[in-house]
Amino acid sequence: MKKTTTVRFEPATDVLIITGAALVWGLTSALHTEAIHFTSYAPGIDLLYLPAGLRFLMILAGGWRAALGVALGSAFLVMRELGLSHPADIALVALCSGFAPYVFIMASLKLFGVDWNLKSLRAGHLANICLIAALGSSLVHNLIYIGLGVGSWDKLFVGTLAMATGDFTGGLLAVLLILAVRRALLQHR
Repeated sequence: MKKTTTVRFEPATDVLIITGAALVWGLTSALHTEAIHFTSYAPGIDLLYLPAGLRFLMILAGGWRAALGVALGSAFLVMRELGLSHPADIALVALCSGFAPYVFIMASLKLFGVDWNLKSLRAGHLANICLIAALGSSLVHNLIYIGLGVGSWDKLFVGTLAMATGDFTGGLLAVLLILAVRRALLQHR
């Protein structure tokens, strides 16, 4: 018999995860834009996007709550980075920033047979999950950019690959940092 899982709602924890993810995403993305602006390929697309690594780890650990936090933290960034002003456009891109990676991360976990509680997650899964999330999320973002008039069909392939490169390298760096810290902690036991 297959074990079913239920999503428990614990308001204090949910609010903490959502708020924390919104703040971390918003602040690190704004800092990245100011400090590492030379990695920008086009508005909303960076060849190295370090906050994507934090987003990957937050969503992996915090699930839909972290995805919602990322979406909330993205609203102001979208207005500034893409120059969007219509609330529906801002909401669409912001929701995509949080929930496109979430959908691809969750699908990847299912694909690799990793439980929702991550107990069967192995280091070898992380790069593959990160790559799938980066490619999928980048494609969805670029399609939305085209729909909003911020991108164009002739740059879909290049824009998607550029964004995926930035998200994947940012994610991979975050994963490598976590693995290095874990290894250092295990050696000191």
